[in-house]
Amino acid sequence: MGEELTATDLTTVADNGGTGILTEVLSAVNLTVVGNLGDGIQAADVGLVEATILQNQGIGINCSGNVAILRGQICDNGGGDIVAGGSLNLINPEEVVFGEECPTEDVDGDGFAAEDDCDDSNPAVHPGATEFCNNVDDNCDGVVGDSPTGAGQACNTGQFGVCSASSTACLGGALSCVQNVQSSAELCDGLDNDCDGQTDEGLTVDGDGDGHSTPGSCGGTKNDCNDTVAAIHPGAAEVCGDGIDQDCNGQDVDCITLAISMTDTLIADVQGLNVDQGTKNSLLAKLNSAKSSLQKGNTQAAEGQLNAFINEVSAQKGKKIPVADADRLIAEAQAIIAIIP
Repeated sequence: MGEELTATDLTTVADNGGTGILTEVLSAVNLTVVGNLGDGIQAADVGLVEATILQNQGIGINCSGNVAILRGQICDNGGGDIVAGGSLNLINPEEVVFGEECPTEDVDGDGFAAEDDCDDSNPAVHPGATEFCNNVDDNCDGVVGDSPTGAGQACNTGQFGVCSASSTACLGGALSCVQNVQSSAELCDGLDNDCDGQTDEGLTVDGDGDGHSTPGSCGGTKNDCNDTVAAIHPGAAEVCGDGIDQDCNGQDVDCITLAISMTDTLIADVQGLNVDQGTKNSLLAKLNSAKSSLQKGNTQAAEGQLNAFINEVSAQKGKKIPVADADRLIAEAQAIIAIIP
């Protein structure tokens, strides 16, 4: 260690094994000791008028004896700013800054100290900054691209159906339009679930082509009780006594019941004929007798009375009964006879 060093306007360069100044006694008027690998100053006694001792990796002033400083800044030294084995005399305390009083470094001038700023070289990056989709943690919260500006906005991918509703999202450092719902199997819900531009397609079934769709279909009548037979559907002609529900009303019709119903229809037709009352009364008497026989289960008598009706109509065809009316009445009576068991 040197005997004594007295200097004015001295700026050190690291030497002495990385220590800026190594001496027994140091007296200096305007001293700058910055950025040495070891201590800034090693001495037994130090007296300084004006000093700037910064960012040395060791102790700023490492003194085994007394330290006296008029004014100066001793800051950001890795091993501590001042170590005095003897007394520490701050001649003008208001003008000597060290330790916790040292100003905090803010290289980029964004108002945030280096220890709080995750990138002190970029003034746009600091706590509370606006987050962007740019692969940078703009707001220093430890997450890159979390809720960046422009994300979560409605957009359109150009897809059909449920796939059209989309939102912007930050992907790979760029905003992209991402659909909110992925395509799925088509459902009967009035939506285009599989995003093919069609709604509920393939979910309306009319297997026999009779114009009536099956229950559970998305469209059509949804009421065909047997979609494999075109002759079976609501409104179809019922075949009595065959054990088949042709008209989908939940039951097969009894032939006697149907014959009585058809006879009522025939009676109404006769009542509407434009013929003399005597002829009309004669025809109605035969039909009412046939209906009564059917109600009693006397099918043989009913057939005889219906045949008598047919014979009388045939005899008056073109005479008292117009030909077209006669043909229609005969056909109706024959249809009734055909279903009587």
